[in-house]
Amino acid sequence: VAHVKGLLGADGRAEEAVLCLVKGSPEAVGALLRPEAKPDWYERTHVALAERGLRVLALAYKRCGGENVHDEIRAYSKKPREWVESQLSFAGFVAFGCPVRKDSAHVIGALKESNHVTMMLTGDAPLTAL
Repeated sequence: VAHVKGLLGADGRAEEAVLCLVKGSPEAVGALLRPEAKPDWYERTHVALAERGLRVLALAYKRCGGENVHDEIRAYSKKPREWVESQLSFAGFVAFGCPVRKDSAHVIGALKESNHVTMMLTGDAPLTAL
């Protein structure tokens, strides 16, 4: 739960708001978005980023108020996770590059030459790991 100042309202004026913020895999966050909040390009964009080897996170939010900020923050902080992670608005993707080290091929070759078994273990999404 975040208290945001200077958020542009529909009328273009800066206002305060209380937002519930969510981040996660594009697949997980996509399932939590309001149907009308998921852009047509959502799937093809996160897949294209992952295919380029980037680690991709989806960002989303729920606008919760802004009238009595401190009381609202306390109240929304106590809401169950299922409530926070529902009917979200899409905020964007964050894509991180993590290039392979230049000496990786040499190190793996040396390990194989010395009869070590080599394998890759990763927590990355399958498209990123390829």
